[in-house]
Amino acid sequence: MDTVELSDDEYDPYYNNDEFQEEQEDADDNHAVIEEYKRKFSNDDSVMESDLITHIRNYIKAGGTPEDLVQLLSDHYIGEGEVANAYIKWLQLIGVKDESINQICIQHLRDLIMNKFDPAKADSLFTGEGKNVTWLEDMIAQPFWRNLFYCLAERFPDCLVCKFAVKLISDAGYQDDINNTSTVCQHLELFVRQLQTCIHGVIAKEPTASSVDVENMINVACHTEHGYLCCQFFLRILLYDIDNSHLIKFLMQKIEYGAVSRGLAVNDIAMIVNGVYQYTNVNTAVNNIFSRNTLDNTNITTLYDIYSGDEPPPIEIIRHPRFLDLLIKHLFNPDEKIDGDFKSKLIFLLAYAVSVVETVSETETLLNTDDLKNTTNIIGRTLNIIGHADCRSSVFLLSEIGNLYQYIRYPVVSRGLINWVDCIVSSSSFFNYMGDTTALIYLAILDEICTCHPLLHPTTFNLLIKFLEYEYSNGDIMLILRFKRHIIECMVHLVSRGYVVPVLNYIRKCLDANSMDNSLVRNFVSGVLDIIGPPYTPIFIELFLPLLKSDVCLSLQQSQNKDDPAVNFIEYCETYKNSTVKGGHLV
Repeated sequence: MDTVELSDDEYDPYYNNDEFQEEQEDADDNHAVIEEYKRKFSNDDSVMESDLITHIRNYIKAGGTPEDLVQLLSDHYIGEGEVANAYIKWLQLIGVKDESINQICIQHLRDLIMNKFDPAKADSLFTGEGKNVTWLEDMIAQPFWRNLFYCLAERFPDCLVCKFAVKLISDAGYQDDINNTSTVCQHLELFVRQLQTCIHGVIAKEPTASSVDVENMINVACHTEHGYLCCQFFLRILLYDIDNSHLIKFLMQKIEYGAVSRGLAVNDIAMIVNGVYQYTNVNTAVNNIFSRNTLDNTNITTLYDIYSGDEPPPIEIIRHPRFLDLLIKHLFNPDEKIDGDFKSKLIFLLAYAVSVVETVSETETLLNTDDLKNTTNIIGRTLNIIGHADCRSSVFLLSEIGNLYQYIRYPVVSRGLINWVDCIVSSSSFFNYMGDTTALIYLAILDEICTCHPLLHPTTFNLLIKFLEYEYSNGDIMLILRFKRHIIECMVHLVSRGYVVPVLNYIRKCLDANSMDNSLVRNFVSGVLDIIGPPYTPIFIELFLPLLKSDVCLSLQQSQNKDDPAVNFIEYCETYKNSTVKGGHLV
């Protein structure tokens, strides 16, 4: 067979095949780069982009032609920026202030960003040559743009730019103005800092920590189970490291209550955090009670047998607020018919939880049960009085009022009697069988509770508000009005016991909303005037003076008697105002 010999030149295509493929791949890559930049240059007003110079260099380097570049940029130039500048100039010419113009522009820009934000495009700022995002620092210095990032972070929780912006905001010390709980809970560092701020704020204001501070902390901690777990462990560590351990314990209980009310499954987590998960029988019984939200004989008997034994588990388990609340509501309920043996077990558990002192050391746990027997007896005697067949008779109650006043000195009895009074007075048929005297006895019990227990002031005040706003469908109208006047007198008594600002705020709110009978407002103002005397604090003047000067209390202001308390109070306020103005201060 004849063979054909190839020359050296004819062999080259075979020998240089790899180089040819590389050149072909490079050409394909360059073509892809050119097409990508052509797409970018085809965007409206692409010539106005901040990174245009970088795009042009890459386009020319890949082999793009300058003619195509110029043609694309010119064809897609719309001039929105120049048109906007023209509009701004026109607004200035017609007298619109620059501040208003700037506000219009940035608000419109914010709306555009919110509508057209693309997290994928935004994340590309962290890649390639555009990863320097120092412009973010300028934006987060302005509250308006910080708020924008909060909204974007909530809508796009996985966006890198949003996460980075929120972190910068937190590092710069602006975390206090983040009022969106979802945004806080999506960023660990921000969550921890916000939690620390909340805890520090509550502890610093103790014992006057407002319900707003506590509620803010609960919202942060109870947004998710993970946040709840983190917060409770954090507080558990603080429980042994600071002097305000009682307040830390209070916060832990409030957070757990908040988590349960929000539907979070935290019972098992709470047991682990409290360090009592190893007591299986007790935990099972308590969890069963919590899950059913009722006290049944089986679980109560289990708890009674264990805590009445020689080696009871930690008292902390049955000191759970939910468990104590169930015990009190079950025992101090006039409509509950409880078996004698079951009742004695409930009384023992309640008395044990509120009276036994547990001292834990590294080697042993000591229990002081000196007050257990006496507390058990006091609770039992109180229940015998309020469970008597004639307990709603004014004659019977007056005969036992002395004993009740003695038993009220026990906080647990006072808390139980608040629940008992609530059940009776909140009944729609209350005025069908209750006379004025009997109603006064119930309010007198609440007055005595306020006198003995300042910590129960908020609970008692909320109950008085409930009675005052309750719509009684039956009963004589005048009898109901007289009862509400007695409730106002109870609120005046609360003021005399130091619970001033919440009561004044409530009456002021009712006056502004016109939701309270004018005679009741007048009775309140008159009652407060009878118990107060100078000097007065600025906050008291700020809250009480508008009540006194309102049209409702016009008759109180027009007294000609120089010794009249209303006249004296108004004169004091005028003198105080003049003295503060002369001193360079405003009230």
